[in-house]
Amino acid sequence: MTDKKTHTEQSIIGVLERKYRDNSKYYLSNVYVFKHNWESDFFIVRQNGYCIEFEIKISRTDFFNDKKKVDKHLILETGKSIRYNIQEQHDFKPNKFYYVVPDNLITVDEIPKYAGLLYIDSFNQIITLKEAPFLHKNKLNFNDKFVNKFYYYFQDFKQKFRNAEKRIKYLEDKYLK
Repeated sequence: MTDKKTHTEQSIIGVLERKYRDNSKYYLSNVYVFKHNWESDFFIVRQNGYCIEFEIKISRTDFFNDKKKVDKHLILETGKSIRYNIQEQHDFKPNKFYYVVPDNLITVDEIPKYAGLLYIDSFNQIITLKEAPFLHKNKLNFNDKFVNKFYYYFQDFKQKFRNAEKRIKYLEDKYLK
């Protein structure tokens, strides 16, 4: 008898990257694209301009805790969010939304109508249990958002590099002289 493969969020991201890297314009993991408090576990922009968000869950508790993100799910379902007790239209959301889970973790009956469901089996194959419906067919412009993200990522990387250079210099001065 063989042990069943245990999936992690990172292993599932790896499966999604292998599937979508060659047929997507962009693919990113663990990024805040839609709102400051809305992290996308995995996100792609297809060559045709449509974007898809993949929400990865590795336990039933993790899946059911996701329902606590009321604003996110309200936006996905209705296109509206609640801010300061006022309902606001929110058109900046993915074209499709999927839950991605280890096989048999949840069922199609447990996911919202606006979501699709993908299983990752023990051979790292993706099995589509439910195709995600289109939430809208607008092609969103991510250029400014991505340029800003990569600019700040670059600035942060530069600062970390400078700090590492200073640390290396300090250690060289301390131990090589």
